Amino acid sequence: MSERVYSIRDMEVITGIRAHTIRMWERRYGLLKPSRTDTNFRYYEDRELRRLMNVAYLVGRHHKISKVARLGDEELRQLVLEQEMTHTDEDSVVSQFVMQMLHLDGAGFSRLLEEVVGRYGFEEAVHKVIFPFLRKVGTFWQVGSVFPAQEHFVSALIRNRFVVELEKRQQGVVTGSSMLFFLHEDELHELPLLFYAVVAAQRGFRVIYLGPGVPLEDLGQLEAMEGLTHVLTVFTNALEENQLSAMLARMAQLLPGRQFFVTGHQLKLHKPFFPEGFTLVENYRDFVRLLP
Repeated sequence: MSERVYSIRDMEVITGIRAHTIRMWERRYGLLKPSRTDTNFRYYEDRELRRLMNVAYLVGRHHKISKVARLGDEELRQLVLEQEMTHTDEDSVVSQFVMQMLHLDGAGFSRLLEEVVGRYGFEEAVHKVIFPFLRKVGTFWQVGSVFPAQEHFVSALIRNRFVVELEKRQQGVVTGSSMLFFLHEDELHELPLLFYAVVAAQRGFRVIYLGPGVPLEDLGQLEAMEGLTHVLTVFTNALEENQLSAMLARMAQLLPGRQFFVTGHQLKLHKPFFPEGFTLVENYRDFVRLLP
């Protein structure tokens, strides 16, 4: 088997169609033709996955399963394309990104990314499409429906696009307040940090981007930096509540008098005490509202 193969559980997770419904559609309409191993293990290949994703898309737009199940693969594809001319909702775009990821199609993924940015604008594209897509990828990874290389593949493509946007928005910014962006040594999730840096740059901040893997004590070297008024960091990777509280307190000591923006799942989970000058950022729109 040279193609990637999928269990019925994988098909359920990726398409959102429950396993018992998939089986029922197979029996009633002959929708899919799964293969079996020598030990009678049922599996699906890319063709069946694409077919089920197209069917799920159409059924979600009020097409009857009894009708779409009779269509050939090319007829399904054409009908989906026709629907997308009139339905540009975010869920359908996320599904397209998923297919590009599963096939490691970098050119297709980047092309679709540019289309989405052109349609929504960069910030709304990230908020409405890219981050929901990444959350879905996280779920797929958690249940084993994608392998780590696929996640790294799309993360690298998205990161590259974010860097291009940041560089573009920083051109000509030579004065004004500076905002520092960093992740501590055990934090791995860089994309939210990069995105917030782009948002700040668009609103006139000079961005000092340190990225991931920054020893906390190194922040003290920036204490005397002129014009550094704000700091943003993200806490997503698992931390004990006392670790998180200690980090927040130490940050306040190392960079006194600065306004700190902090965001991420660990803050919502532990609800730590915030030192003076710290503000929780719930989401992108909240960050925009909080910026001076």
